[in-house]
Amino acid sequence: MARRIPYKGYILAAAPYRTAGGRWHAKVIIERHDRGSVHFQPVSDAPEKTYATRQEAEQASISFGQALLDSRK
Repeated sequence: MARRIPYKGYILAAAPYRTAGGRWHAKVIIERHDRGSVHFQPVSDAPEKTYATRQEAEQASISFGQALLDSRK
């Protein structure tokens, strides 16, 4: 199961995926619950950033999502 954490009123779900070269790429799904609706925004990190393991990519995915939310006003 993918790692999911609450952060600043959102849910961040790590959704890393394996590249053609066998390395892992960070991707986060930002989930927002609003008046009975759920909105999903998948966001991938820069394509040149890859990781050797799924666990590293999951942590990077969560950190990436946190940085995105921190940059919003």
